[in-house]
Amino acid sequence: MGSINDYGRRKQIRGEGMDWRRFSGAGWKRRLLLQAGASLLLFLVVAAGINADNLLGRSARYIAVSGVSPENSWLWSGEDPDVAPVTARDPGQEQLDPEQLPEPEAAAEETMPQFTAPASGVVVTDMAVAVSGFPTELGILIQGSEGQSVKAAAEGSVRYLGESEDGYIIELAHGGGFSSIYQGLSQVGVTAGQELRLGEVIGSTADGEVMFTLLLNDEEVNPLEYLF
Repeated sequence: MGSINDYGRRKQIRGEGMDWRRFSGAGWKRRLLLQAGASLLLFLVVAAGINADNLLGRSARYIAVSGVSPENSWLWSGEDPDVAPVTARDPGQEQLDPEQLPEPEAAAEETMPQFTAPASGVVVTDMAVAVSGFPTELGILIQGSEGQSVKAAAEGSVRYLGESEDGYIIELAHGGGFSSIYQGLSQVGVTAGQELRLGEVIGSTADGEVMFTLLLNDEEVNPLEYLF
């Protein structure tokens, strides 16, 4: 036989005299609040990490984009499910606005090099070229002072360096498909593959004469239309 306090504790343990409906109602509300809070937290985590470049971000993007469709989710994107979706652009690929693309003529002008006269003197268009030299029909002969320097007619690089009966031959490669050939040099001051600036000295001519040829896409063009 126990005391009054012992009896009261046993009564509380058995639940006699308690209103269990009040406690069960509070527990249901508490569980609902916990579930709503957990859903809100998950939403915030997905929203914060959807643009992150890591595993969380890729998972979030899959959940928000790839994993959700009218067929497998109750979410509605506002688009007609019968219309084929647009493929997402790869962030690593740049897409140009058609209005930003240069016109063909403008692009050709940008790649065309700036030219200058390779030497000073009188221009002779009716010229003779040695058999061992580079044969030309549209080339020019520049007759200047003895020992004068010969300069690069445009910015470029030394493509070929050789020698003929009339002296050294230098060929330079330029931008826009242009190349230039210099014949009759008595001395050269460049090496094969060397990069040259516009007007940089490439050699000299003892008798003051240099034969000059200009090519566009390996076809001769009139140098006078570009030099002067």
